[in-house]
Amino acid sequence: MRRAGLVTAAATVIVSILLAGALPVGASPAAALQPGSRGEGVRVLQELLSAQALFAVTPDGVYGPVTEQAVRSFQAGHGLPVDGVVGPDTWAALLRVRYAVQPGDTLPALAARFATTVEALTAANPGLQERGLVAGEKLRLPPLALRSAPTPDRGQAAGTGSGRLVRWEEAARAFRDGTTATVTDVETGLTFRVRRRGGHYHADVEPATAEDTQKLRKIYGRWSWERRAVLVDYGAGPVAASINGMPHGSGDLSGNNFPGHICLHFLGSRTHGSAKVDPEHQAMVYKAAGKNK
Repeated sequence: MRRAGLVTAAATVIVSILLAGALPVGASPAAALQPGSRGEGVRVLQELLSAQALFAVTPDGVYGPVTEQAVRSFQAGHGLPVDGVVGPDTWAALLRVRYAVQPGDTLPALAARFATTVEALTAANPGLQERGLVAGEKLRLPPLALRSAPTPDRGQAAGTGSGRLVRWEEAARAFRDGTTATVTDVETGLTFRVRRRGGHYHADVEPATAEDTQKLRKIYGRWSWERRAVLVDYGAGPVAASINGMPHGSGDLSGNNFPGHICLHFLGSRTHGSAKVDPEHQAMVYKAAGKNK
């Protein structure tokens, strides 16, 4: 009996650690996700529910009525108390459900979608790296890799981010053409997804869906060349970057209601017109990293 109690206690501690990492920035580690919660933890919750056909709209990181109904449906189907609150038991049940690989899935895209890493995915699924993804295959999802933002130090102003500074050459190799990433605006906390369509000196990206276009429009109010500090997750955790909000050039996606593409800059990236580093973009990259250039 004592051994069983110790095992149960250990499992509770592990799930509590996972839950703490999945909470929105600023939330108490002991808190649960519930109506009104916001942040990356909510977005990943929505992605998990979406993968089980319980959440039919684009994940936005806001725990509203649609998310609550999806959570209640999940709880009812898994013998959990139906209260719409995502505590340790609901998180544990969500992480036990395997994900069915869809055509077009890539490891970096899945890592970004479910807040983990490519390395963790391959470690949780032996042989995955060798055989590659197979449509219909069921994958184990490893523990969430979300982290709360650190407390700003004296050199980090309010409204700045906590992304890693990654040089453009490294980001370009990891965030390949045709793959998707999650972008979070530092000032507003709004999150949307983009697909990379190309770009040699920086990434040319498009909102992945019409809903993502709406979120981008909400961030800017009207289309603008204004540079904004953002965090980009293409499967390697939050990376410091900068965007503008003016559709230009051509786009590859249909149905996303966006006439062209926008620019996504990383540390040391350059503009395509001048082949020179843009100081305003670089200032926003440093802001997204919580640093003064």
